[in-house]
Amino acid sequence: MSPLDEQFRRRLDATFDAWRDGVARALERGQENGSVRKDLDPRK
Repeated sequence: MSPLDEQFRRRLDATFDAWRDGVARALERGQENGSVRKDLDPRK
């Protein structure tokens, strides 16, 4: 559907960006409190 509707594609892209950022922040907090290994890159 996104190739047909540019506005939908942009909203979907923003949604995935927000989801990825939230997961990365949670992993970073886990690294800070010791529940996630420090050798992992939360942004990848």
